[in-house]
Amino acid sequence: MRYTRNGVIVVAIAAGLALGLTKVVAQETIGEIVATIDGDPFEFHALAPDASGAEYNTSLQVFGPMQIVSVMGFPPGRVTMRGTIQLTITIPSGSLESYDQEVIYAPNGMSIMWVSLDGEDLITVEHFETTAAGGEVSGKLSGRVCLKESLFTEPDPDRCKTIEGTFSARLPAAQS
Repeated sequence: MRYTRNGVIVVAIAAGLALGLTKVVAQETIGEIVATIDGDPFEFHALAPDASGAEYNTSLQVFGPMQIVSVMGFPPGRVTMRGTIQLTITIPSGSLESYDQEVIYAPNGMSIMWVSLDGEDLITVEHFETTAAGGEVSGKLSGRVCLKESLFTEPDPDRCKTIEGTFSARLPAAQS
């Protein structure tokens, strides 16, 4: 089963907005994304679900032989939809090669985003394992993200930013 870029992640981020990701009960950092985007350095933190039940789009979902890894990075100390980055990778069981992947960088929230293009893989998974609590993942980012001016437009391959970096995270099992 292949998930399209324009659907699953945008819906997940929009759902996060609707659920009020801007309120935080307690923040437990379970991962980090360190990247240079268009020459500027950034650090993002992936957060564990909190005591109120809020989830922050970092998880592992298993669908038969496919495992969907999602790591959402927030600016340090802020849980807001501005300045976030989302990595989503579909990995077949027993492999480090991705079946599908997507990177979304949202410096201004959902109004204007920078996204990876179909067919251009930016994510290299260097370590992935499932655990009793979910999983663990780490790897590198290298490539470009291109301007997507709204939820309903296609990314512009002529207006892109380079992205280079690393990521690692513990992955809670997704709640069904």
